[in-house]
Amino acid sequence: MAVGQVAQRYAKAWLDAAREKKALEAVASDCQSLLSMIKNSADFSAFLASPLISQADQAKAVAAIAKQSKFHEVTASLLAVLADNRRLPALPAVLEAARAMFDAAAGTVKAQVISATVLDEGRITDIRAQLKKKMGVEVAVESKVDPSIIGGLIVRVGSKMIDDSVKTKLDRMARRLSGRNAA
Repeated sequence: MAVGQVAQRYAKAWLDAAREKKALEAVASDCQSLLSMIKNSADFSAFLASPLISQADQAKAVAAIAKQSKFHEVTASLLAVLADNRRLPALPAVLEAARAMFDAAAGTVKAQVISATVLDEGRITDIRAQLKKKMGVEVAVESKVDPSIIGGLIVRVGSKMIDDSVKTKLDRMARRLSGRNAA
C-alpha cells in the first residue's frame, strides 16, 4: 500500500478517535506540535525514518515523547500503533493528511506560496485576503522561499498553480526569442 493511502487511513482513524473522545482541539494542537518537531529536529526525523531502531525501542521512545510533550491519549495511541506496526516513517504524511482533514472540516483550504525572499506577515495577510476573496473560503497560507525563482510568486492551491515568477517569464521570453513555442 502506498504511503499516501497509509497516511490517509491512519489520519482518518486518528481523527475519528479524537471525535469520539471529544478531543479534536487537543489532537489538532498535537498535530501541529509533531509537525514542528519533525521540521525543527533532524534527529527526530532521522529517528522516525530509521529501520535500524528496534520496534520495542521505537515504542518506548514515542511513549516517552508523548508523555514529555503532554500529548492527548489519542495521539499517544496513534504513535504507539505506528511504532508497533513499524509505520513511524509514515508519520509526517499522516500528520499532513490529518492537517488537511482538519482544514477541510473547518472550511479552510491550504495554499502554498513560494517567493524568492522571505515574505513579511503583512504581505502574507494580503495574499491570504486576495485568495479568500477569489475562492470564497478561508485560506491557510504556507510560505516557502526558493531564490531560484528570482522574483514574483508561485501560488499553489490544491491542483491549481499560478506561476508569476520572474524565472518563468524569462524562460518564456527565451523560448520566444529562440523561435520555440512559448508554452
